[in-house]
Amino acid sequence: MMERGHNPQAARDHNRALILRLIRDAGPTSRAELARLSRLSKPVVTDIVDGLIRFKLVKETTKGETVLGRKPILLDINREALWVMGIDLSRNHVDLLITDLLGEPQRKMSRRVSFEDEDAGYPERVVKYVTDIIRDSGVDPARIAGIGIGYPLPLSHAQRMIVSEGQVVGWKTVRLKELIQKEFDVPVYLDNDANVAALYEKWYGQASEFKDFLFVLVGNGVGCGIVIGGNIYRGTHGIAGEIGHMSIDPNGPRCLCGSRGCLETLVSVPRLLSLVLEEDVKAGREGGVPTLEQVCERAARGDAAVVDKIREMSEYLAIAITNLVNTFNPEAVVVGGAMARLGESLRTPLLGALASRAHPLFADKTKVVLSNYSEEAVARGAAMLVIESFFQNPQRYVPELANGVRSRASSES
Repeated sequence: MMERGHNPQAARDHNRALILRLIRDAGPTSRAELARLSRLSKPVVTDIVDGLIRFKLVKETTKGETVLGRKPILLDINREALWVMGIDLSRNHVDLLITDLLGEPQRKMSRRVSFEDEDAGYPERVVKYVTDIIRDSGVDPARIAGIGIGYPLPLSHAQRMIVSEGQVVGWKTVRLKELIQKEFDVPVYLDNDANVAALYEKWYGQASEFKDFLFVLVGNGVGCGIVIGGNIYRGTHGIAGEIGHMSIDPNGPRCLCGSRGCLETLVSVPRLLSLVLEEDVKAGREGGVPTLEQVCERAARGDAAVVDKIREMSEYLAIAITNLVNTFNPEAVVVGGAMARLGESLRTPLLGALASRAHPLFADKTKVVLSNYSEEAVARGAAMLVIESFFQNPQRYVPELANGVRSRASSES
């Protein structure tokens, strides 16, 4: 492919984004240090910084001291210059949060609604929830930079369109991105929930020190975010990581996809609650289907029935993770999602099961940890879709930077 040169405007846009990212990554930092890191001249750096300060994306601060005790003027991201929304669309709930430009949540909202209910008006409800959280937060809608959405089913990454609706009623032709973008006139990004959770772990979670890692999301189903060289790997058609349909037991339960013994028929929060309920019924225990909170408490107390079912589930999960490690040879595997709330009650039997199955070449070379953001990683990661775009192309969100005004939602993501 023939390489193309940068015209002056493109070069300015590139340098501006570079300086903004350097301030984010190294800040608070000085103009001189930015010139050194970027290899741009000091006058060019000063001109770029002045523009970023003028539009309130960067602020001056006096953190730190020199040898002489004088406080130098340093530069830092004005994290409240714009706000970002992240949405986790799950099968039985919607979690929304508003973050600053560095991904720190400022407002959260959770609503229980099932997208398997055809009468629920699920897409319209999502639009209403977005309106509600903006109103309740007091944030100026004009300062919402964009909306990121994590979704639990396969997507066409190029079109941000659902490509498989086997578990969803009435969603086959819904282009959620266009629906929300039309309502709020901001860029909207839609990606698989495991991918966006992996994205957050890469920036702020357990995987921040790794370039190659897997994020295994275990909630109502199972998915995997694959990160290679610091980037999400999506595969040819954008559906890589659908490990919930990895065949674990060919004689196992029938899956909604039509196969048998898929991983998510054997490992999921609903499956765990169902197994615990079965044991409770056998033991004559009343109370109906237990909640995940109750199962966590019982596991922590050493309840034999609960511990046994978690151990059984850990064995199946270990088979899948072992296959993934043997295939991708990652530096680490992070297990997250609602199931990670079990903490040591899950981690201990999982590590034991992995140790018994690990290939000698990988046994002590792959770190396996639980996410610290068990149930917020998807919404936080969805917000990171917007934040990463902002730091790559800030003039899209503040058009005046490029001396040209255009709709923020008009450019393709």
